Amino acid sequence: MIYAIRHAEKMSEEGLKNAFEYGKSLKISKMNLNYIFSSPMQRCLQTAQQIAKSYVDIVISKTKLLGEPSIYICDSEKVKKIFTPPFILEDIISKHLENKTLLGFCEINQASGKFCKFFLKNKNKNALCISHDIIINTFFANLLQKNHFKKEELLGFLEGFYLDLTKLEILKYLNTLNTSNRYILNTYKNQKELCFKP
Repeated sequence: MIYAIRHAEKMSEEGLKNAFEYGKSLKISKMNLNYIFSSPMQRCLQTAQQIAKSYVDIVISKTKLLGEPSIYICDSEKVKKIFTPPFILEDIISKHLENKTLLGFCEINQASGKFCKFFLKNKNKNALCISHDIIINTFFANLLQKNHFKKEELLGFLEGFYLDLTKLEILKYLNTLNTSNRYILNTYKNQKELCFKP
């Protein structure tokens, strides 16, 4: 099982507390995590460290697939031009999903295929991935074969997706692991159908 969430809000005292409380809620809900994969960016690492406090012997591992620059970015200098304010995140995600050329971005299906390989390689690790809204939203929207993205679909802080590679389901979690705050987005027939060809 793989969880992928957006990092906690800015690492203020409140953001750190929210990440710590999230880790406690994971533990209370009997989420047996062994690994946390994190973007190397500070807010993601701090989120990982706070969540890990609720666990014993959990491994935190940094990966640039999840940020700095990420699986979807080929040239971080060119991408900076796209992320110069004012930019609209859901428009950038939509253009990427539509396979429109975006300065500095990699081809979406090839990048998503690499991400899928990463998930499949780590499917037995009970892992939590902590990344950024654009990365997680783009991957799961592409996995769900969307070609447009709406503002209301953007993940909030500490929200994310659960990828069950046993049942081949994708679930979306809204802020907590409470079952009333999750819903199945899609179920697949097999792993080949679930993932992209790299």
